[in-house]
Amino acid sequence: MGRIHIGVDTIPRIVAADAAFTQYNAIRALRLEDGHVERRQIGGAIALRDPAHTNTYYNRVLAFGSAECEHLPEIAAFHNDIGKASILDLTPDCLTSDVIDLLRAHQYAFSGSTHIFAMACSPDHERVTGFSIRRARPDDIHSLAALWSQGEPFQDKELILAKRTAAQFVPEFPTYVTTVDGRTVAMASTFIHEDVAWLGNATTDTQYQGRGIQLAMLAHRIRDAAQMGCTLAVTDTGFDTISHRNVERAGFKFAYTALAFTGVTPVESA
Repeated sequence: MGRIHIGVDTIPRIVAADAAFTQYNAIRALRLEDGHVERRQIGGAIALRDPAHTNTYYNRVLAFGSAECEHLPEIAAFHNDIGKASILDLTPDCLTSDVIDLLRAHQYAFSGSTHIFAMACSPDHERVTGFSIRRARPDDIHSLAALWSQGEPFQDKELILAKRTAAQFVPEFPTYVTTVDGRTVAMASTFIHEDVAWLGNATTDTQYQGRGIQLAMLAHRIRDAAQMGCTLAVTDTGFDTISHRNVERAGFKFAYTALAFTGVTPVESA
């Protein structure tokens, strides 16, 4: 599998986009509870927490490295104070011997991984023809909801969709739909943070899967992101999946794997 060159500023750009995307996703989540991620800069680390969400995605620490070792008690307390475990998402550049020794000393345990793929954005990216793809509009919200739920009803639908509509259709989060004979059969979105485009939130109607729609939407979003001034496109997916095959066919290359470590005991100051 090919790799892209990761410069000294590439991982920090991706991490910054990840943090901003997490905060935005909390606002547009399909739930009535307020979803506002609290963000605190502790040393060079970005600590995120949201008492309204149990999902660890909204409660984690990014950009923790050697310089933040002395801040571990404060970082752990940031989550312990709301009854949550301290979870550190560590990129490869942060997995130094002193960080590993610290995690071992405080009984942090490996709890998961995220595989990051990246590529340069280009307005000349090759098109995948044969599909009708356009930007979604607020009046598409019910078609989008049908894709999100795939026929499964969810409670308080109209209230949730009103909240989602207010947050979904903003310049930094262009959403796209594919239509067949006037019917919306797939959606996908991009989150724009500075010059990084994070491609995610893709869903296809089960009747239309396996036709190359998401590959076409990836190509469309890469071109669109470049036209909006982005120079780097990023996505995350598991290995050996349909999504993995699509992103590599679209031109993405494996960039790195971030490893998550969860604290199992409170951290006390030395």
